[in-house]
Amino acid sequence: MKILISALAALAILPPAAGQENPAATPVPRRPTTSVLAIQGTRFLLDGKPFYFQGLSFFNALYNKEFNKSPESREKTLRRFKSYGITSLRIWGDWRLTNGWIDECPGCSLYVYPEMEGRDRRFEPRKPRLNPDAVARLKDLLAAADKQGMVIELALFSHYMVYPVETRNEYIRLITDELRSYRNVFFEIWNEYCESVVDHTRLIKWLDPLRLVGNSPGSSSVKATHAENVVLDILCPHTTRRTSKGNFWEIAPLEIRQLVEAYQKPVIDDEPARCGIRDFGGNENTKMEWHLAQNAAVRKYGGYHNYHHDMFQLPYGNAPTPPNGIPDPEFSKFHLQAFEYLRSIAPPEIIKSAR
Repeated sequence: MKILISALAALAILPPAAGQENPAATPVPRRPTTSVLAIQGTRFLLDGKPFYFQGLSFFNALYNKEFNKSPESREKTLRRFKSYGITSLRIWGDWRLTNGWIDECPGCSLYVYPEMEGRDRRFEPRKPRLNPDAVARLKDLLAAADKQGMVIELALFSHYMVYPVETRNEYIRLITDELRSYRNVFFEIWNEYCESVVDHTRLIKWLDPLRLVGNSPGSSSVKATHAENVVLDILCPHTTRRTSKGNFWEIAPLEIRQLVEAYQKPVIDDEPARCGIRDFGGNENTKMEWHLAQNAAVRKYGGYHNYHHDMFQLPYGNAPTPPNGIPDPEFSKFHLQAFEYLRSIAPPEIIKSAR
């Protein structure tokens, strides 16, 4: 069966726009270290077979001490996620934030940042390079996820830390090369930003033509351009969370449906409405049945879903935050309702394989 990456993905393989230097000669093929994630129309495939995609936000995965303290701890957590029907984790490569979220730290990034000058951060390093410890943890996660038949959605950059385009390009070259043999991960260029998306996608595709690429263009009020939706392999919108024009759980699935029908490629409800902290996009007091209705409608219309939550957005010691910083399905009665629902709709063989 022929695997189609994207109808217009070939356009993204062309060299970058004029003025950008050749980032690599002919890339050296590497034997896959992991299973191979691909797409066929609106479907995901893993090693050529249909793949059931159900994601979970675990932004701090690379920087959480409990999760990364040992291979056994990592495997135990992944198996627990999978036992509830989770087959994908959405993680951030850049966690050097100042939001007051758990596990933030100055070195919490795939990228080595420039030095601080007083209170000012230099946003243009003299020589961009990767953080070897974070890259090693990422590779360990990809290998561990592969053993569980899981995949990773890696957000390369976020709107909280915007580098000059030349710096981003160098980081993209470096991380694309490092992960060339790891095929169970797809890149999400931005979390909620849309600068140079087409050019960044073209660069990634030139370096690694079969790497799947998506992007979250912004909050629910920001939509991707047609040019972006055409060149990307996977669409990752952040759908309507709060609106005066109706119910979010009815409006958001229609946004997913429109994209599926227009572009005929996988569309993930990437960071849907959630009960949580309003300052960071939460809907405060919502009912679980609303969120489950949104999930069901998204799947009905041919889309996919990440379960998003607020289990990382307040410091340790606050009620919404698990003591170990891992989004454990059984941490709270509220979230457990969602995880039990996700388990109930997942193919039985997925649940069985996690035991």
